[in-house]
Amino acid sequence: MIRVYKRQRGHETKTVACDAAHEARFVLDYPPFLHAFAPPAMDIRGEVLGFALNDHEDPFDQAPGTEVHVRDFSTLRSPTDRPEGSFRYADRYGRSVVGSVRVTRNRQVAWIACNEQDEFALMRYCKRPGPLAWVYRSTNTGSGRKLLDRGREIDPSSLRIAGTRLSWIHSGKRRYAELK
Repeated sequence: MIRVYKRQRGHETKTVACDAAHEARFVLDYPPFLHAFAPPAMDIRGEVLGFALNDHEDPFDQAPGTEVHVRDFSTLRSPTDRPEGSFRYADRYGRSVVGSVRVTRNRQVAWIACNEQDEFALMRYCKRPGPLAWVYRSTNTGSGRKLLDRGREIDPSSLRIAGTRLSWIHSGKRRYAELK
């Protein structure tokens, strides 16, 4: 069973995923450069964790942006192993905030990202319709992604997965797509 928590040491707070079965801990972010988004931009299904990171503040990164990662903790054999399945889906085109992430047990992932010029407004408003939002799902080809929908009437926190069926709310109506 995986659980995610914040760990504070001195002035530094990190987001950590813990797998009790393997007595393993995995640090998700490295402040002040990488920040993991809080739920609903983080999801756990069985031993699979999907989460979003913001690396806009990394001065050494030539292409800062927002990333969505998938980690499979069922692949751990010892506490020092890194979980497999680190698929990376990046948005390197401006300021983005992930409103929600959903994963399946077979490492499929979907997410809703918002983009606006005002990054501080994004942190507050990527929780309800208003900012320009995109709905993505992973593809079966490496770290590819497929755009499913876009618009200002998408509810960024409405993303759901039931089996292989993905849904979200756009203009007050639930829309659907298949995860493949």
